Amino acid sequence: MRFSLALAAAMAASASAFDVTPLTFANYDELTSGKAVFIKFYAPWCEYSIALKPDWEKLAEVWSGDENTLIAEVDCNDDAAQFLCYHEEIQGYPTLKYGNPKALLTYFGESLSYDDLAAFAKANLKPVCGLNNMDLCLEEKKALIESLMAMSKEELEQNIENDRLDKKLFDEMFNKEAERLSREYEELIQAKEDRLKADSLGLLTAVLSWLTRYQEVMNCRRQEVMNFKNKYPYPNF
Repeated sequence: MRFSLALAAAMAASASAFDVTPLTFANYDELTSGKAVFIKFYAPWCEYSIALKPDWEKLAEVWSGDENTLIAEVDCNDDAAQFLCYHEEIQGYPTLKYGNPKALLTYFGESLSYDDLAAFAKANLKPVCGLNNMDLCLEEKKALIESLMAMSKEELEQNIENDRLDKKLFDEMFNKEAERLSREYEELIQAKEDRLKADSLGLLTAVLSWLTRYQEVMNCRRQEVMNFKNKYPYPNF
């Protein structure tokens, strides 16, 4: 009976869960362009990330109808997203960042409850420069948007394809370099451990300490003998 109730509860929770937009290096610019964002950087194995999941899904669902805002998440265990976590210098999970997608700020709120996150989002997720808010753009960015809007559909599609290819190649290069650095780090750790095992410095230091102490004891005994001889000299016959 208990198993049935637990299974029913799990199925109900699964059915009511909202699919939060996942961000990767490849889709980041496309999905965040022109939007104020609130992003959760997480690891699926982290208990704190797991605890935040229901409230984050609820927050994303509430804001899903706002075309100027995006509530999203980045799985730092996903190879396709690791560059984003590296770029944002993510050190712990979950880490929340918000604001302009090109200049994210870190959320330092003490609470991760839904009510506090919702209040924070309402107060801080303001419109940013984009197609829907051209008046918020600097002249340089506005000119770029206007030049893109003047392109034909075919030109835009070709530019998008080229950009995606560039990102894919960069992502592959980054992952290979990260793997190489990881291997080098492991080799250095192993070399250090081997060096410590073979190192005789500790033994040499211990022997030197013992000899020094032994010499001190012998010197003391010699002095005691001299004092005794001076106090009780041999008789002259």
